[in-house]
Amino acid sequence: MQRRHWPWAAALMTTPRCWAVGAPGGPATWAEALWLAGDGDTVRLPAGVHRAGGVITQRALTVQGEGQATVLDGEGLSLPEGKALLVVRGGEVTVQDLQLRGARVPDGNGAGIRFERGQLTVRRCRFSDCEMGLLTGNDPKARLTVQDCRFDDAPPDTGRGLHHLLYIGAIAEATVTGSDFRFGTRGAQGHLLKCRARVALVAHNRLGDDDPRSTPSYLLDFSNGGRVTVRGNRLVQGPASPNRTMLAYGPEGGGEDREHRLTVHANHFVNRGSPALFWRVWASRLASAPVLDLADNHREGAGRAEPDRRGAWALTSP
Repeated sequence: MQRRHWPWAAALMTTPRCWAVGAPGGPATWAEALWLAGDGDTVRLPAGVHRAGGVITQRALTVQGEGQATVLDGEGLSLPEGKALLVVRGGEVTVQDLQLRGARVPDGNGAGIRFERGQLTVRRCRFSDCEMGLLTGNDPKARLTVQDCRFDDAPPDTGRGLHHLLYIGAIAEATVTGSDFRFGTRGAQGHLLKCRARVALVAHNRLGDDDPRSTPSYLLDFSNGGRVTVRGNRLVQGPASPNRTMLAYGPEGGGEDREHRLTVHANHFVNRGSPALFWRVWASRLASAPVLDLADNHREGAGRAEPDRRGAWALTSP
């Protein structure tokens, strides 16, 4: 007998579903919801503390909380794959309105989110007391967007490496906007935002603590150069910071796979301690000379800029 095909059947099977944890008839736990969810579905977490991690393998998924009242807490847990509270394997994934805190793993790289491949958008999330707030892999096709998030409270030094609030690996593209980075007073010498992406936009964020006891290293570190735009941010460095450079471009050199262009426009640099380098460009360490475009930046406090004159200057400001 020939199988009969109903035209509405395929659409019904692919209609996205919402899996609300704890709702009547719904999954009882966060882990169960992740297991049930199909491609394109939404997992909704209610307010409260959820002491469990998860791995996202779907080709598309949205994880939705209720703001900072919804907490993924890793304290004392063995995290998935020894990596993070939430591991994103690939696909198009959105994570929004959650707090992720307390991530610890044996190698010292415990993250709120470990992003490995695909396209990840993170909105209105808070990353607190994690060894790495959000940590990406180095997939050359991956893309990351961070919007209106908060990264804070780096944990104490454990001797297993530096703790960065946001560590973006050698991915294709990263966009970070409208977010707040506060290192806190317990961490030791990690960076607020460390980025190896080929293309990066960092715009309209606040980076740094007014607390004089805070001890971050670089506020912005674009380790391997790239096509980087830094626009409309407020960067604050306190007196206790052991590294007086606020924005670093190319300190680790390399970058053979990319164009090197640094645009720094309309930012407010605030130094509250001993003389700082508001920005420093290691042009001589990069595979090719960068184009440097710096304009309309306001600098407050003692310090200077230190570009390497090997770079080709498009426009400069004092």
